[in-house]
Order: sequence, then C-alpha cells, then structure tokens
Amino acid sequence: MRAADRTLLEWAGEEGVAAVLRHSLERSSLVRLANARRVNVPGMRNQSVPADRLAAALAAKFAKEEASRRTLLSALDTANRKLTEEWRQLSDADALARVADEKLSTPAAARLLYVISRERRESIGIEQARMLLARCRPPAGREPAPAGPAAAPGPTELQSLQQEHDSLAARLADAEQALERIRRREKHLQQELAQKKFEANNLKLHVARGKEEQERLEKRLRELQERLEEAASRRKVTLPEELAARLAQIQDQGRKLAASVEKLAVRPPREDKGGGGAAAAAREWNRLWAEIRREQAGQQERSFQALAQFSQELAMIKERMEALGGAVKRPAPRSRVERVRDGLERVGLFVDVQNVFYGARQQNARLDFEALLQMVSRGRKLLRATAYVVESRDIDQSGFISLLQQKGYEVRRKPLKVRADGSFKGDWDMEIALDVLDISEALDVLVLVTGDGDFASLVQRVKALGVQVEIYSFPRNTAKELKEGATRFIPIDRRLLIKQPKEAPPEEPLEGVQS
Repeated sequence: MRAADRTLLEWAGEEGVAAVLRHSLERSSLVRLANARRVNVPGMRNQSVPADRLAAALAAKFAKEEASRRTLLSALDTANRKLTEEWRQLSDADALARVADEKLSTPAAARLLYVISRERRESIGIEQARMLLARCRPPAGREPAPAGPAAAPGPTELQSLQQEHDSLAARLADAEQALERIRRREKHLQQELAQKKFEANNLKLHVARGKEEQERLEKRLRELQERLEEAASRRKVTLPEELAARLAQIQDQGRKLAASVEKLAVRPPREDKGGGGAAAAAREWNRLWAEIRREQAGQQERSFQALAQFSQELAMIKERMEALGGAVKRPAPRSRVERVRDGLERVGLFVDVQNVFYGARQQNARLDFEALLQMVSRGRKLLRATAYVVESRDIDQSGFISLLQQKGYEVRRKPLKVRADGSFKGDWDMEIALDVLDISEALDVLVLVTGDGDFASLVQRVKALGVQVEIYSFPRNTAKELKEGATRFIPIDRRLLIKQPKEAPPEEPLEGVQS
C-alpha cells in the first residue's frame, strides 16, 4: 500500500472513506464503481439503495483490495481536482485556519478530509483529520433518514433480487467457461503455430538439401562423361584374345622351324669324289645349323617379350578396374577385447535432427529424445550425446533446444544460409563426420541417428578402426548402403515416438466471441 493510501485509511478509517465517497461522488458514479468492483448491494438495480450504504460497501472494498483502492482513488482524485489545486495555493497558516473553520458543512469537511490526506503538510496531522471526521458524522441521536419505503425491501423485492443474483451468477459462470475455452484455444493455436514454423524451417532445409544433391549428381555425371571421352581418345589397349593369337602364331612358326631342322638332320650329305666336297658340305651344314639356332633363340626371346608385355597390360587393366571400383585396402580392425577395458562398452550418440524429423512427421509423430538416450546408454558408458540443429532467423527454436539440453544432449546450432539465387543451405554432414572421427578412438560403439546415405563412407571408415556402428532411423527413409554398411540397424518404432493428434480438438461455440 502506498503512503498516501495508508494515510487516508489510518486517519479516517472505513467510516471516513465512506464519508469522502458519499460527499465527493454522485449516486450514479457510486453505482458505476460498485458494478466495476463487483459490489452487490440489494436495491442497486432499481436505484432504491441509499447512497450511504453504497459508500460504506465501497469503503470496505477500499480497505481490503489493492485494485479497488486504486480505482476509487482515481475517481476521488478526479472529483476533487479543483479543491486540491486550491489547497496547494494556500499557505500553512491559511490551510490551518480553513481546517479549523467551524462553519464548514459536512460535504465540505468530508472533501477537505480527503485533500489533507493526499496533500500532506507538516502543520496538519491526524488531529485535524479527526476533527474533520467528527464534523462528517450526524448529530447524536439522529440516524440518516431512510430513502423512501424501498429502504426496507419486502418479500417480493427480495425474491426479485434473488432471481437477479442467480441470473448474474449464471452469466458469470458462463463467462468464466467461455474465458477458459478461449484460453485453451489460444494455447492450442500457439502450439500449432510453433509446429508450423518448425515444419516450414525443415521444409526449407529439405529443399536446400535436394538442390545440393541434384548439383552433386550432375557434377558426378559430367565427370563420368569426361572420363569416358578420355578413355575413348586413348590408344586401344591390346586385349587378352589378341595377345593369345600372337602367341599362337609365334608357336606355329617355331614348330615349322623345328620341322625344317629335323629334315636337314636326317638328310645324308652328298658324296664328293674329289674329297673337297665333304668339307664344303660340312661347312654349309654348320652354317645352316647356326642360323637355325639363332632363329630359334630370337623366336624364343620374342615370345618371352610378348608374354612380359601381356602380363604388364593385365596388371594395368587390373589397376584401372580397382580405381574405378573404389577398392581401398583397410587396416585390420582391432578386436573388441582390446577396446573394452573397463567392462562397459563406450558409446557416442550423434543425432541429425533435421533428417529424422521427416520420418517422424510421416507417421504423425515426433522423436522421443529422452527414450532414445535411455535405449542407447542402457548397460553402456555414454561418452557423448550430441544433437545437430539448423536454425532459421524467422523461427524461434529456443524452447526445443532448451528441452534437449535439459535431457542431457549437447546441442550444436547452425544458422540456415540463404544464397543469392534464393536457395538454402543447411546441413551438418561434414561437421558430424569430423566430430565422429575425433572421438572414434575412444569409442566401442558409434550410434548415428540418420538415414542419409552420405554417411556410408564414414561408417566404413569408423568400422575399419574397430568400432561398431549402429544406425537408428526409419526403414523407408534410410539409404540402402547405410543399412548394409552398419554393424546393426535399429528401426525407429513406437518405443521411440510420441504420437501427435491428427486434428485439433473441436472448439465449442463461444457466446459473444467472434472467431
């Protein structure tokens, strides 16, 4: 209670406040204030209640309720504004003389009582206030005259007043029910608006990721076309069938040469009567034999060269096939016995919030992050639980982020980027991969909550380090290569979902409320 309000109540009491109200305000103003502050006095409707009773009822409200006190003081300030301005112009001596004037009437004394309590002076205190209050009371032995025969209402009037009271009580109950329905409807609309904003943000992200995927596929297609054109422009590689035909041709020539040697070996040399022909024949024979041997050695060397070239070309073909197939040798994974040292598997949980949102939305539900955390960490040692969220400037997700943090998640936030062409960009693929690789040496089990096929390479890399990989996602929204690459695939079902109502509950019609 403020000092000025306390002064009036301490100096004058409820009786003085009632006198101030009675002589400062008209009857119509008293009735209006009584209706505004829900003061019910019999006879108010037909204006048969005395003004003194109205003022007394309002004074009781003044003493009990702060809101009623402010309303009544505002009305009294307005009614006594002129008198207050005059009072401020008086000197202390003139003000004291005016209070002590015995010719003051009862209304003037009551209004002056209000002014001295609101505009304090050092020379005027509670004694002067009590003196003015005594002048406001009627003389001893006299009571206020009743306001006509209606001052004592009869049985018919009492019955009418009771009916009026019941009607007002019923209307008040209906109004309270209507107000409660309005509040429920407003709360539901606020929740629906927040959900729509969240869905709009996720749709923007979905469109942005779709455009990025399209650009990536188009770039990959161009690279493949360039590689095909480059391969066609190169020298044609000798096929194994052609090499085999060349080798067969060389062997055939070798067989023909061997047959010629055999014929020469079995043919007897001609007799030379002069004695010199034998020596010449021998020399010719040696010469031919040396040429044959040289030819055989040359043929054999060419065969070996052809075989070596054939082996080299086969090796080149194998290398190209491995390059095209993306075959990469992986280091041997460490055994789980080496990794599990304290008896509990060490697990890290990474949630791609935007990805799993759409799968849950198709089932008219949302992911239960608390149940997910409990399922992943049951019987294990949880080292880290991180949720990755993309934020839009025009959508407030602070409540959702605060909820995740309360449940034990580390929340990483990234703003949605808008390109110059109007497209959007907002994904966490690279950051999630880096965070996983940073902590993978300390993990026994990696849990990824996503269905994005871009993480397939990350899964293979982590498995090569001896870490088990579990994928939690919706089967219809999970890439095939991600399912096949994971150590274990756990579908998100009703155990991890919170169902949303299909439609908002029908609103009851509100009386007097325009929708």
